[in-house]
Amino acid sequence: MKVTYIIGAMGNPLYQGDFFDRGVYKTFGQHSFIYDLVVGMQNQGVTIDILVDDLNSFPLANIFLELGISVTRYLYKEIVSSDLILIDGTSSNILLDVYLKGLVVGIVHNHLHQHSPLFYRRCKIIMCMTKHARKIQGAYVNENKVVVITQGIDLERFKPVCAARRNRKVLIYSRMDKHKGSIYIPIVERLIKRGFEISVLGDGVNYRLMKNAFCEGVAFHEHCPCWRIHDFTKDFDVIVSNGRGVMEGMASGKVTIAAGVEYGGLVDTSNVSFLFERNFTGSNQKDARITVEEDIDRGMNHSMAYYRGIAEELFDVKHCINALFALL
Repeated sequence: MKVTYIIGAMGNPLYQGDFFDRGVYKTFGQHSFIYDLVVGMQNQGVTIDILVDDLNSFPLANIFLELGISVTRYLYKEIVSSDLILIDGTSSNILLDVYLKGLVVGIVHNHLHQHSPLFYRRCKIIMCMTKHARKIQGAYVNENKVVVITQGIDLERFKPVCAARRNRKVLIYSRMDKHKGSIYIPIVERLIKRGFEISVLGDGVNYRLMKNAFCEGVAFHEHCPCWRIHDFTKDFDVIVSNGRGVMEGMASGKVTIAAGVEYGGLVDTSNVSFLFERNFTGSNQKDARITVEEDIDRGMNHSMAYYRGIAEELFDVKHCINALFALL
């Protein structure tokens, strides 16, 4: 099995110029998705080549090269021949400049983003990660081309740490831009009153607002590479996040609170499928009351194995890989 993963790193249209910092696009969820998917395929013995438009703008280039994965800049009029060709965040230039021979699957991260007509035309299948995303993307392209394949994480990286939970150490981590992140300010205010030990990992305008608002009592961290995040999060008791951060927290056996656009609350078996459909951002929980202290107390009633079990059932990257291969 051979897979070619074509990734747009320079002028990434996925976020239309947002999150550009010192020559690199900090699209954390996208990079985490790519990393776990690629490493997961490699672990299954798949030969995988990565083509990008600019090596210097792709943050994962060096770590993939260290893992023995080919990462190169595409060549004009290059013939790309593989069993499976994944297209991720690419500009029209790449799609115009290369010949594709194999099953071409376009990956949609931002469900609201309308890609170029060329993207929809060159891709045989459009992969969405939720039914909600499929409905939106189905308005841009023949809906018969759109499939739902849920994303996953590398469960081997995220494992419960056998240590006594103190119910005190809380990590809030997310991209905190103009689209999401303001919800974390009232969450921090409530947790400070209860004496929690709070750390915040993120970036963006709402991150800077939080840093100015809470000069004391909160530890702020600006960046952690996605391939090291499991080391950073392992010593915390509670994770407050969204998207892949929620999946990573639960795989690590931690009490995990979903929040991003709005407040989603404690993630457990009663609501995980509902929250997963909107990427754990709480966007379908408008006007939900913030009950983070009570949710943490309630979450501590469950064992680490309880949360790990949910992750093993729903978030294993192997499920995503197998679903992609089933398209062939």
